[in-house]
Amino acid sequence: MDGLQKTNQTGALKILFEGAITQTTLVDIGVVCVDEYHLLGKGAYGSVFKGKLGDRNVAIKQFKLDPSRIIDAMQEISILKTCDMHENIVKYYGCKHQNEHLLIILEFCDLNLTNWVKNKSIEITPLEVLHQTTKGLSWLHHQKIVHRDLKPENILLTRKLVRVKLSDFGLSRQVADGHSHILTKNDAGTEGWLAPEILNQQLDESSNKFMFVSKTSC
Repeated sequence: MDGLQKTNQTGALKILFEGAITQTTLVDIGVVCVDEYHLLGKGAYGSVFKGKLGDRNVAIKQFKLDPSRIIDAMQEISILKTCDMHENIVKYYGCKHQNEHLLIILEFCDLNLTNWVKNKSIEITPLEVLHQTTKGLSWLHHQKIVHRDLKPENILLTRKLVRVKLSDFGLSRQVADGHSHILTKNDAGTEGWLAPEILNQQLDESSNKFMFVSKTSC
């Protein structure tokens, strides 16, 4: 796939991508409605809106089908499918090709950590927030996944069952078997939350830990 991207064979890439969407979409995902007036946030490669999957409130990550983003989108879907069985990772419901956009349908959460710090509208202690965030990170590391963009906006909370959920895996990467880190460009993460390993272009689990400590020490 890298070869197709480097040689700009966009037609072949699109066919492969649409095939991957078919394989990763739920068999009966149902009708998906996007409320483009209710923007929840912006991820690494797309905007996230509130929407409906049948009668269920969901978050829908929407981005235009772009051959230059095909591999990134497939990686994000793959990581979501691998990790979402953990209670502290945002739930993945499926994806859908609709009106020249790829829709990634995710669990709807009530607010992010930034908003919670301001209003404490969900009854949970700071210690429990740290505990659940650590559990989510530990699960990612167990799956050999480096998040690369851990920040308060990507840590979500739900009122139901009072859960903390890690989200936005658009920049995440999986460490290959037999390796202890991944090489990366300086485009990973958000300014102000970057770990030294990112600046050195070598990422491992310690980069997530640095972002986590930086976030929780504020």
